[in-house]
Order: sequence, then C-alpha cells, then structure tokens
Amino acid sequence: MTRLKERGCFKKDLLEKFSGVFLDDFTPDYFIDLLEHLHIITKLKSHSYFLPSALPSYNNDNDLPESIKPLYYVWLEEAKDEWEPKNSVHIPQGLFPLIYVRLLQQKEYDVKFAPNLKYRDAVSLWVYIEEKRFTLYIINRYKHIEVYLDGPQKYCPQNYCPQVRELITTTINKSSDAINVKHNYANAFPCPKKEKQCYCIVNEEYKVANCSKCDSNDISKNDESYWCWFGLESDSIAAGIKDDALLNTTHLHDVRMLLRGVKSIDWFSFGFALGLYDKTLKRIEVDYPRSQDANKCVRECLVKWLEKADDVNDKGGANWSTLIKALEDNNQNTTADYIIEKAKSTRREGTNSKKQISKKAISLDKTKSDDQ
Repeated sequence: MTRLKERGCFKKDLLEKFSGVFLDDFTPDYFIDLLEHLHIITKLKSHSYFLPSALPSYNNDNDLPESIKPLYYVWLEEAKDEWEPKNSVHIPQGLFPLIYVRLLQQKEYDVKFAPNLKYRDAVSLWVYIEEKRFTLYIINRYKHIEVYLDGPQKYCPQNYCPQVRELITTTINKSSDAINVKHNYANAFPCPKKEKQCYCIVNEEYKVANCSKCDSNDISKNDESYWCWFGLESDSIAAGIKDDALLNTTHLHDVRMLLRGVKSIDWFSFGFALGLYDKTLKRIEVDYPRSQDANKCVRECLVKWLEKADDVNDKGGANWSTLIKALEDNNQNTTADYIIEKAKSTRREGTNSKKQISKKAISLDKTKSDDQ
C-alpha cells in the first residue's frame, strides 16, 4: 500500500489480497482490464499499474520553470448567444487523470515519468522529441490546466512548444471524447495584471490575446516567452514535402502552419477528400457546432488523417501529395501552390549547394596542382 500512496503504482497481487471483493467472473484480471479500458489506470513496463487518483494533492509551485510562460487550457461556459461573453467553468470531472494516463499511452512521442513531480493534480514528464529530452509540467488548477515546458537552452525548448501544444490538445480532445464531454475550452495566457479569474484568451489566427475580465493588453506579439507556443513551421518541413514523406501526428503543427492561409473552406468536403468517413465528420460536427469553429474542425480532420483513420490509406495515405490534392479539390489552390513552392525551393537550394560543393572541389584541385 505504501508504494500505491507514494508513487501511485500497484501490482495485481495487491488486489488478490482483497479476495472477498471478487466473485465469479468479477476477478482481479477483469477489474484491471475494466480500469484500463476506462483509462483510469495505465500499465507500466515494470508489470505494475499507475493510478493517478491514489497520489496526494499538489501544493508547491517552486519547481516550475520561468523562461517560457505557461500555456493555459481554460474551460468556458456555453453561452446561449455567440456574442455573449463566456465565464470560465470548472474542468470536467475525471478529465485530468485521463490526460495524465493517455499521455503515457500514446505512441507518437516517447513519454516517461520525471522524478521530481508526481501528484494526483500535477505531473512532470520527460518528453523526447528528435532524441532531445524536455520536461513537461501539467498542473490541474480546477478552473484551468497549466502547461510548462523546460529543457537545456542548447536544445532551444521554445522551438518545440508548438509540437507539445498539439500533443496536449489532441490528448485533451481524446480524453474528452472518452467521457463524452464537449471540447469547450480555449487556449489562454495568465492575465498580466494577475486579476482573479481573468485569462488572456488566445486568438491563434490573429495572434492576439484579450483578457476576459479586464482591459489589459500587455502581451506583445513579439514576446516569444508567450507566443513560442504558436510558432511557425519547423525548418525541416520543406525537405519532407520534397520527399513526399509519410506523416503522423508529430507533424500536426507543421501541417497546420502551412494551411494557415486556408480561408472559407468547406471542412466537411475537405475531410471527405482526405479519406474520412461521414460518421467521423459528423462526430467532429457535434463537438464543434458553431460556425466560427471551422478552424477547429479542420484541425480535427487533420488529426484523423494523420492517424490514418477510415479510408485514408486507400486515398493514398497521409502524405503531402494527398493533402495537396484535397486542397485543390476544395478550391484552395493558393495554399496548395504554396506547399508545392516550398518543395521546389528546397530542390533549388539543394542544387545550389551541390554547385557550391563542386566549385569548392575544383578550387581545391587547382590549388593542389599549383603547389605541385
């Protein structure tokens, strides 16, 4: 029991001590399978299981990094009219442990426990991106979730914040679906005036953050300690386009950044063109029913596409050529041409580099012959 209280971990033999609880088909194995199915526990490599709700509550902010400002996920009430202001509400009950567990279960990134922070409402995890190790802090404040990222400055952790944000967002969405709650949250930054229950709600498209309860406008567009969470595509993405590389959910941020010029797209038709089924698209529509949620619907289509759901592989798979075709089929030729031009520019740069190398080699040969 000590291991369960201090580390949130237990082995199956702990349940076998409570033999009076289990009868007939309701066995310890069945109970564990049920808890795993409900994402209440997750299996660890040590043949033990992790149960976040067994841990104590978090009460210390001294270990949190300061170089990168935290990103908030704030849950907002559903206003009857779209123009009405929205108040923040509590995080759906049971959601945070699911986020915790699903981050450990997902396969796209290598995620492990970090040694210094493990509570029922706060956790630090090591996340490996391109073989670089970063520390991810996630804290449940009950009206919002705080996310911090830290790592050696030589790795430039701020450059990886967008990928981490997409990972957290996808995890929150999947966790919400598992307990049948809506995706009624928004990204936000802490209020510069530190007003109580005030959040600077982020408008990603226009790169602005307006406070919900005060008139603060102190977050500059040039302050990368905040806006690094919404950075541009990575430097390596153009090479991937040139090679028509296969994509997965680790590429979500780069794909979204390349599509940021998409306007007035019929996201339902776009999803069909990517290979998604009608039932998948209707589920997305239920989660985001308002007209101004179109960008979120496009994001969810891309997530399903990158996960190779439904008929994606039969449509050509999750690669750049199928994305370009889907854009062209939906009258988004400007964006399709932009992606194609990215690939062409990489080819030109590669050709120029080869020419420079050849010139340098000729120069070296000439120098050698002169010396002789």
